[in-house]
Amino acid sequence: MRLLTDPLLRNRVGPLLRDVGTPDSSFRRVDAVLISHLHWDRLDLSSLRSLADDTYLIVSGGAAGFLHRQGIHQVEEITSGEQTGIGKVMVEATPANHSGRRLPFGPTVEALVS
Repeated sequence: MRLLTDPLLRNRVGPLLRDVGTPDSSFRRVDAVLISHLHWDRLDLSSLRSLADDTYLIVSGGAAGFLHRQGIHQVEEITSGEQTGIGKVMVEATPANHSGRRLPFGPTVEALVS
């Protein structure tokens, strides 16, 4: 089972610079991606688009509409206290004490830890 959490697969997002090198192609095939909240360094659309087209995302409740508008459709929403299965792995969402707003004009969703 291969899960990615909040993938940032490029060297720069806004003012955030990372020296991570170029991810190899193994990142293109994962079983699911867990997104904790909608901040730019957690929900990086370029990184998500670099994954396989059928990559399954598990996101906080209220985030699916935003992702659908971005052309990402394999999405399941989960809220605090809910569980979902990925193969034999069970994922449970717990609340995180953090803003889930996507600045400057994006939606606000609950920030989660899975």
